[in-house]
Amino acid sequence: MLQWSSGVTMNFSTDYGKERQRLRGIYFNEPPAEILPGTEADAAPWYGSELHLLFSEEQRARFVCQQVGVPAERDAYWCPSRNMAAHMRDMAVRQQGSLVRPTVQNRKKTNPEFARFPVGYDSCLAGYEIDDTIRIESMQGGRLDIRRANYLDQLATNIHCDVTPKGRKTSLRDASVSSGRLKAFSPSSPLANTIGACTVIIDRTGVPLLRYRGRPEELDTDRPDAAKRMAVMAKGWHCAASGVTTWQDLLWDEPETGPRSFDWLWRGVRKGMLREIDEETGLTPEDGLEITPLAFARELKRAGKPNFFFVTRAPDLTAAQIVKLVKQRNPRDASEFRAPDRKHITVVWNRLLGRDVSFRIGSEFSLDKLARHGFRGQATLGFTYENYMALTLAARWWRESAPHGPASRRITGT
Repeated sequence: MLQWSSGVTMNFSTDYGKERQRLRGIYFNEPPAEILPGTEADAAPWYGSELHLLFSEEQRARFVCQQVGVPAERDAYWCPSRNMAAHMRDMAVRQQGSLVRPTVQNRKKTNPEFARFPVGYDSCLAGYEIDDTIRIESMQGGRLDIRRANYLDQLATNIHCDVTPKGRKTSLRDASVSSGRLKAFSPSSPLANTIGACTVIIDRTGVPLLRYRGRPEELDTDRPDAAKRMAVMAKGWHCAASGVTTWQDLLWDEPETGPRSFDWLWRGVRKGMLREIDEETGLTPEDGLEITPLAFARELKRAGKPNFFFVTRAPDLTAAQIVKLVKQRNPRDASEFRAPDRKHITVVWNRLLGRDVSFRIGSEFSLDKLARHGFRGQATLGFTYENYMALTLAARWWRESAPHGPASRRITGT
């Protein structure tokens, strides 16, 4: 039970209800990933068992992907099958309201390559921010192949995977499942399977900076629809920063000394993660941030869409100091909050990060507590799938690999 500064009490049940049952019915042979051994198990099928921890160089070296890319076709966009194009065009137009128009305030840009997209999306979408993205084409035999795609491809497939395209007998989700398990990545998959990334931001003691994703007026309501979960919910407690990794984030300027390594890929994803952190919180590496890769996993809600998880630590800052920096810098990426201007987003952060809201949430979910007890007895229904997974992974990192001593394990912010 959480008490808000407005005096409204919000009760978040830990029963995931129909959504949990629906996903388990689809992925009945997909074993839940055991992330925090020794704590109460949570069988909610958010991410599949295809989970690879990346805390250390040794762990990354054991990762199945050893080679990246299709160098001869580096700039070629993914070309879906012909019978998918009409469906993807229709879905993209339907979801036009979820796209962001570039403005002076948000400094977003349109994509000059829009006319090259093989699907031939409606020209009415050319005026929106449509980033180039990274599709995983295949992952087999120790090799990971990627191809350039775009955000509309993801929007029309993975995000809306329960729609059955005309001419197909099954939904796109059904096409991604075999005997209750996720199918392997494949060049013939009708899903874009583009790479996303998210991060937990923690202070020097392991207290996370959580953020509420939604309109500010929803902060003071009881949210009876909290159980209507999305992969990344339209509203709810979310990671401090997350987004889609762009093709341009990859380190193409690095000289090639043979096949691209997996480290080359994750360092490119890390570059994109730092960009998202800057846009959504105003924090930069100059603030002393230490960013560590946590894991690579596939999200079941979005039919196996791949995601990289990071933890970003501010070893010299308290939670209060991080909050102060965020407020001062007035993050420019207002699209996450569907806010009309920067003043609006300032209101969101000011109301979120006050002593009565964020600090209580943050200390309740400190990595030290989660590492010892997991989410047992905690209120987590208001969390996005991504945030729950990221916090759980970060807690395991804290327990096994984090550079902390006895002093830094003290719980603060109460």
